[in-house]
Amino acid sequence: MKSTLLSLSLALALTACGTTSSTKLDVTVVDASRLQLLDERPPEQRLASQSASSIGTITRLGDDSVSPPPAALVRTWLYRGMPDALADKRVALTRFAVEIYDPAVTVDHQRLGTAAAGLPGSNAASTGLAGGLITGIESIRSTKTVGAKIELRIDDQLVAARGGGSFQGRVTETDINAVIIDALDDLVRKVRSAP
Repeated sequence: MKSTLLSLSLALALTACGTTSSTKLDVTVVDASRLQLLDERPPEQRLASQSASSIGTITRLGDDSVSPPPAALVRTWLYRGMPDALADKRVALTRFAVEIYDPAVTVDHQRLGTAAAGLPGSNAASTGLAGGLITGIESIRSTKTVGAKIELRIDDQLVAARGGGSFQGRVTETDINAVIIDALDDLVRKVRSAP
């Protein structure tokens, strides 16, 4: 009985490992009053969401799950990277998307049942518990992908930047922050090189 409870606790702990659904960057937002940034993203881009399918789960971070807010991050990065270059231009944020893809893991229950049938003392409960443990272990071993995409319209020119990374196990706030910072740095480079 003790071993069953211990196994159940371990299975629950392992399946709880997944993805952080919010992030806070250690950034001081600057008062960039000379840089007016219009936030023209559609409302659905500003909301956090999650969608699941047979191939995995996609978690989208919205404004309520990214701190400081995306528009403030972009304004701060542009101002720090090029404080006066955009002062007389119309700058609009048209996209700020952070997505985490967590692939689905599966257990072949028929093979598991066949293997368990040959073990002394195995029953439906222990086979189900073993399936949960295996799913948790495979989830920890799976590689998750984090991507960030930022798009600006500067006057009539579109500038798009990306950041991304693959992480094994649980996706942490540090992982997500690194991808967002990568995309923000890419944005500044691309704005600097734009004609």
